[in-house]
Amino acid sequence: MRLVAYLIDAALLLLLYPAALLFNLLTFFLASPLTVAALVVAPLAYHSLMIGAFGGATLGMRVVGLRAVDAESRRPPSLIQAFIMTVLFYGSLSLSAIPLIWCLFDKQGRFLHDIFSGVRVITGKAEQGL
Repeated sequence: MRLVAYLIDAALLLLLYPAALLFNLLTFFLASPLTVAALVVAPLAYHSLMIGAFGGATLGMRVVGLRAVDAESRRPPSLIQAFIMTVLFYGSLSLSAIPLIWCLFDKQGRFLHDIFSGVRVITGKAEQGL
């Protein structure tokens, strides 16, 4: 489910690329450094803000019925937790996604970026058992 949620989010973020290309063309590529910086920051900001400030779920997570909560209090994660989770997730992707394999060996099925940020991702069904 989390993979599907991420693919939805990635598809939404990919919509930024044509806009960035058009912006670069209109500025005769003078704004390229700014555009590259924006394309790097956009996924970090999107995931961090959606999870940490807007209810604990990205749009993709909402579509598949997932949400992130603080592992101890079960409340929505803080913005700091969401940012740490996001940075560690993208760090895992940059390492050929090898750290993501951890969830296969974790008894609770949690990813390392969840554990280190103090976050748990739950489904609507898991919420009923709280």
